[in-house]
Amino acid sequence: CNIAAGCARRIEREKTAWGEGLALLLRAGVRACRGQSERAIALLEAAEEILEQSDMYIFAAAARRRRGQLTGGVGGYELVSEAERALRKRGIQNPSAVTDMLVPGFRPPVFEGAA
Repeated sequence: CNIAAGCARRIEREKTAWGEGLALLLRAGVRACRGQSERAIALLEAAEEILEQSDMYIFAAAARRRRGQLTGGVGGYELVSEAERALRKRGIQNPSAVTDMLVPGFRPPVFEGAA
């Protein structure tokens, strides 16, 4: 967790919108690693918005998918399903693997999204 937090700080020093979005993804992973799921969800939501505005749609969809996994329940399932549709629309064949690559630092989810 400490290495990821340090990487987030270095990215933030670049002072770019897309960098802020990526740093928030790392910070969300750190919070999740520390068992702070609610804070991780808030950071993922913030990252998602910034990444959308930065035209980083695959990263934004991966953040939404991860947020859905953490949220759980029907609402979480809907977020995961929406994110998977967005990823597949952009040619991603394995949304789970792409999410693991782009939004690391999370333990295996309680459930997987729509198959």
